[in-house]
Amino acid sequence: AQFWPHKNHVNLLKALVILREKNYLSIPLVLVGSDKGNLAYIKKCVDELGLEQFVRILGFIPRDDLIGLYQSSFALTFLSLFGPENIPPLEAFQCECPVIASNVAGSKEQLGDAALLVDGTKPDEIAQAIIRLIDSPDLRHELIVKGKERASSFTGFDYVRNVFSTLDQFEKIRGDWPAL
Repeated sequence: AQFWPHKNHVNLLKALVILREKNYLSIPLVLVGSDKGNLAYIKKCVDELGLEQFVRILGFIPRDDLIGLYQSSFALTFLSLFGPENIPPLEAFQCECPVIASNVAGSKEQLGDAALLVDGTKPDEIAQAIIRLIDSPDLRHELIVKGKERASSFTGFDYVRNVFSTLDQFEKIRGDWPAL
């Protein structure tokens, strides 16, 4: 996720602290994306929370490297506070990487039952979802299978069709807009 405040990196960092303190888990976290004004704050939080040895911030990475990260990751934690048309969960699904995502408006419609949905504002809930995946290899495998199926149902054509469908819903009010 890009380093914007609404991408909610801080609550993920707090969940990592919970995992370390309550469950004695030392899970590495890799963050990628371009700095959109919040990276310095995230780095400060990493330091303040004592997570320097567990967090790697790679910045923007090429697509091929991103695919490799998805394929080798235990899970994608996508805790954005806005959505739902977010591409990273769909990319992760395609790469057979299970997803933990914020349960924001539209998430269930986009992700179905192929992801664990959490309240992204609650680090305890984020940590519990990670523990569920660790404790249940069967659940993790189930999410991988469901994610792959879900990803195959999204095509470029479907995306464009959905955009036009959304725009068509505004037909009644578009008459009030001046012609361009």
